[in-house]
Amino acid sequence: MVRDREGLRVKVGKIAFKGNEKLKSRELRAAMKNLKPIGIPQSIFLENLFSRTYDSTKLQEDTERVRQDYQEHGYFKAVVDDPTTVLHDTKQGLLRVPFKHHDIGKAVDITIPVEEGDQYHLGTITFKNSKVGVNTTALRRLFPMKDGDVFDTSKVRKGLDNLTKAYGELGYIKFTGVPDTQIDESKKLINLDVDLDEGAQYYVRRIEFVGNTTTRDKVIRREVPLEEGGLYNSKLWEYGLLRLNQLQYFDELKPDQATDIKQNDTDHTVDLTLKVHEKGKNSIGLTGGVSGLEGAFIGLNYSTNNLLGRGETLSVEADTGSVQRNIRFSFTEPYLFDKPYNLGFSVFSSRYSYNQAQQLSIQQNQQLNLPQNVLDTLQNYSQSVTGFSVSLSYPLRRSVKRVGISYSLDRSSVTAFSTASTDLFQFLAFRNVSGPNALEGVITSKIVPSFSFSTIPNPQREMSGHSLYMGGEFSGIGGNVAAIRPIIEWKQFIPMHHFHPDKEGRQSLGYRITGSYITGYRGLVAPPTERFYTGGDTDLRGFDTRTISPYILLDDTVAMPLTNPDGSTVPLDPTNPRRGPVTVNIPIKRITVPGGDTSIGTNLEYRMNVIGPVTLAAFVDTGLNFVLDTSQLRLTDTQVNTLNTTAFGCATVVAGVGCTGGILPGAPGGLPVYSSTLHTVDGTNLVPRMSTGLELQVILPVVNAPFRVYYAYNPLRLDTTTSGSQSAARSGTRT
Repeated sequence: MVRDREGLRVKVGKIAFKGNEKLKSRELRAAMKNLKPIGIPQSIFLENLFSRTYDSTKLQEDTERVRQDYQEHGYFKAVVDDPTTVLHDTKQGLLRVPFKHHDIGKAVDITIPVEEGDQYHLGTITFKNSKVGVNTTALRRLFPMKDGDVFDTSKVRKGLDNLTKAYGELGYIKFTGVPDTQIDESKKLINLDVDLDEGAQYYVRRIEFVGNTTTRDKVIRREVPLEEGGLYNSKLWEYGLLRLNQLQYFDELKPDQATDIKQNDTDHTVDLTLKVHEKGKNSIGLTGGVSGLEGAFIGLNYSTNNLLGRGETLSVEADTGSVQRNIRFSFTEPYLFDKPYNLGFSVFSSRYSYNQAQQLSIQQNQQLNLPQNVLDTLQNYSQSVTGFSVSLSYPLRRSVKRVGISYSLDRSSVTAFSTASTDLFQFLAFRNVSGPNALEGVITSKIVPSFSFSTIPNPQREMSGHSLYMGGEFSGIGGNVAAIRPIIEWKQFIPMHHFHPDKEGRQSLGYRITGSYITGYRGLVAPPTERFYTGGDTDLRGFDTRTISPYILLDDTVAMPLTNPDGSTVPLDPTNPRRGPVTVNIPIKRITVPGGDTSIGTNLEYRMNVIGPVTLAAFVDTGLNFVLDTSQLRLTDTQVNTLNTTAFGCATVVAGVGCTGGILPGAPGGLPVYSSTLHTVDGTNLVPRMSTGLELQVILPVVNAPFRVYYAYNPLRLDTTTSGSQSAARSGTRT
């Protein structure tokens, strides 16, 4: 670091290069980790936002990084000479801080001379002096560079690292690979001849653990596939640390920091000591919030992922609000009978209320005083579910893959507060029962086989690794619901140090792809409550929970009072007004949200670790929730028969009797015959949604849970107008 006589820090001024023709100065500056200006990486206009403080001790290191950058582009003989520096005064900036005295500063301009030379390509890679007889073809594949490619020294280093890991998996912990470069100047090729010094194979003598005051040794040992007396395998040791990280018992375990390896060269054995620091195993959380469409809610949860140091998980959750109520108790035994069988069970009870009129008032930011006949056309219901589930899973040997199966049984009921909701649940053929009884006693017996794997070290702080979940829900083994739902989810997080010098893994590009489909069978359709209603912080941030769904027009009939031209009602019995007015059957279409049968979603985010447990993510969420199979939106035979046997209109009014002479569907001059298949409203199906914004996440240290705040803008939204009612024209009526 350099200071002038008055003690002011000297800034880095211009960084220039002399003699570079093949590589641009901007790219070479980007290779300088210590002295390059602070800006937005790989930008064009914001490359030099803030200058760094000049430090002469770091200049030589940055000079070497420039040379490495040339070698990674094939300029193997590039020469980077000693840089020259010039100290000068700097002018005052355009932006000035109020009430602060601004002195003229100092800056150092740096000029780095380079001699690029010729670009070389890779000839061949060969291996020599192997004493154990290895497959050289397999060794060659460990180098991520093909013959004829530009000779990249970073890929050579990567190949040598892969060689070390490959031999480490076979117990050769002292293996070294020494490359010998042979340059063909006439062809501008570089051939590599790697000298393999394998050393002896090492076996594991002892495995010990330090720092686990609560967690029992056997809980840690069972996650590590290495065994005492067995051949040392570096890959299996790292896999064991990955499994321990996923359990979240300890602070992050890094192989090079948490492992102490003591080599016994006499008998070719190693003693492994794993140093751990236990996390708080208990998580107590108080949640709450206010959402426009979801209302206010408050919740309390308690969980421990390492009960009594045995690795068992216990969780209790309870939350209540104006829209939802959930209660759940669950317990998981990860090693049943000391075998790697993961057994879990849970009991739960929930309630969800949906009031379409209330949501319309919130969306339009005004109180809507709708008449009762309009309210009856809107959805308004409450669903209650009580049940239990039990699951069993088993890891495939020495891998992160896991197969599992679970069973759940729940009983649900729906209380409808509007005619539209009553019709939605009574008219759709999702049960063998029709009519009012269809709203109660919906018993779902479900079995779910699954396959999954995950290499994500920290589920709460996903910065690297990938995961896959594939499962299928099969309802119908008992109960009165018959449906099939396949599910797939893929996630991947790419540390950005693959693309720029972020060696600490503080930035990550992540994406998630999900897809699911549901269909009924045995002559039934899937229940409306099992179909997809997307939106919320788990899939499309920026859209409220359960607000994304296609729309349908549900065929129904209402009895409307018959009116005279002056607006007065026609009495059924003029001599007895108490008998009320004459009513006439009118066909209507109720607009409603049945949920989709297909859901596809993607989440893309660039996550940056700001400081400590604080991360900031820029995200783009997209999704489709649509009806793929219209045959799964089917009316019951009873409802279709009711519609087709109802006479609509009123040709004649008979005093004391009412309307007579209505027209049946299918008759001349009447409506077409009703079918059981329903169709989506034009412009509401296959409509993509998108939200983009920023999310701030903090891992709270006491409750050991994430706190999330996000802001989102929705560039793709549903914006269409439709009408759910049918008009009835007045014709001549005789009394």
